[in-house]
Amino acid sequence: MPVSASVSAALTSVTPTACACAYVPVVRYLPSVPVSSLVDMLGFASIKDWVAFSEPFSLTYTDRTRDKLDTKTSRNALPLAAKKEA
Repeated sequence: MPVSASVSAALTSVTPTACACAYVPVVRYLPSVPVSSLVDMLGFASIKDWVAFSEPFSLTYTDRTRDKLDTKTSRNALPLAAKKEA
């Protein structure tokens, strides 16, 4: 049995009185991403090109030097459309 399946099976078989771990909330971790990695992954020629592209989106960075993008707060600034269900 794959690990994810065994963990899922273990959590679904727990009764509320048997284990306090059944009440652990799911927390999404959104790490900060180095801008240099974004430049490489997205194919920008330089960091200047990234800055010119990203400036209109009002993204949030972790420090004043803008070396790392704060993905948790920046995702709210992006104009993403909701997916339409088929």
